[in-house]
Amino acid sequence: MPKRIRKKNYLVENNSSRRKSYENSTISNKENNSSQSNIDDNYPTNFSPNIIDKINLRIIDELLTNADVGSSDIARKIKIPLSTVQRRRRNLERMSVIKKNYELDLGIFGVRIAEISLEIKNGETQRVVSQLKSQKENQIVNTFLRVGDPQINASVVVVYKTSEQLFTIIESMKKNPNISRVSWSEYISKERNTQQIITTLLEETSKD
Repeated sequence: MPKRIRKKNYLVENNSSRRKSYENSTISNKENNSSQSNIDDNYPTNFSPNIIDKINLRIIDELLTNADVGSSDIARKIKIPLSTVQRRRRNLERMSVIKKNYELDLGIFGVRIAEISLEIKNGETQRVVSQLKSQKENQIVNTFLRVGDPQINASVVVVYKTSEQLFTIIESMKKNPNISRVSWSEYISKERNTQQIITTLLEETSKD
């Protein structure tokens, strides 16, 4: 029987309000201090979302690379005190700048994933999506309201084991009088490529 694995990732919550760099006002002064053990003495206890500095960027980058990395390993790699990493990591997590995320590999259980795109009319998009989620709570894992395509304004991600199950789900949605169009596609694989993108965005933010 295949081993059941839960994948753990770190996610970064990017917010356009995080525009002010803390580096010039605090970190640059600390870097000139000959005693590195005091590098974090003036770091705020209540972490503010607009404080994105070089040290936090390095910690975030390490966590995105390996969610299981220990604070001692980060401290050793970026050459700052362990207590600094622990305190900053705790603040980043508490303020939801980064979030731990566990993913269940549904494929281990023989479950397949499909996205069903919907055209919902009469301005009932949000109500219909909520209704579908309530009716099929054991099958729908995500719902989305969409803009851009003039015909498709919502989509739902469903899990199923057989084509017959998927057919039944789609047919039941077609019976809804407010749904005028239903199409679907199946997820074959998924790969994350957010680490470098997020790191670059944060670096650009810290320069503003």
